[in-house]
Amino acid sequence: MKFTSTQDFTSLTELLKFYGDADEIVFKSHSSLNEADIAEACHNGRWTANRLRLRNGSKGVEDIVIGYGCRVVHEAWQVADGKIVFLGECLLHHKDGGAVIRVNSDATKSLAELMAQWADETERRWFSEEKIVEVVIAHELFHLLDHHSESRTASTLVELAAHAFARAMTELPFSPLLFNALLVRLATGKRTLIL
Repeated sequence: MKFTSTQDFTSLTELLKFYGDADEIVFKSHSSLNEADIAEACHNGRWTANRLRLRNGSKGVEDIVIGYGCRVVHEAWQVADGKIVFLGECLLHHKDGGAVIRVNSDATKSLAELMAQWADETERRWFSEEKIVEVVIAHELFHLLDHHSESRTASTLVELAAHAFARAMTELPFSPLLFNALLVRLATGKRTLIL
């Protein structure tokens, strides 16, 4: 997902303020979908997270995933000669059988290392490698639980719902889209915060 309008951020504080807004507001700047569809996707993501949290109590996200019979694999990988980088992916029908959530350990580690330089002491816990991995696994868990048709609109709605789900499941104080925006900066070799 890309911004539908130009954004100019000069500090992490500005990014956190923008991405800390309600998901519906953040997602509107990343999508050309109408507000009602965005609101429904956010509702579905948060509702699913709340239901799952009630069912699983204080279990960690990775433990919940394993409880569904899904494997979590941490490995370094790149797409398109390193020009496209993903934090994770969910493979519903892996060649080894069953569902697999792949976490791109190179991307999560690199993002955490970069953010250790930018984030102040109070913000660092949200940008630790462990927190980034937890959010990635939660996002991919939503795909495991709620797979829809592959139309472009449905795909975008499912992505938005997965971000809202991950934010609710991990109690992240900002949208997980911030990780994606920062990852794009990292992948293109830009170590400034102007997006």
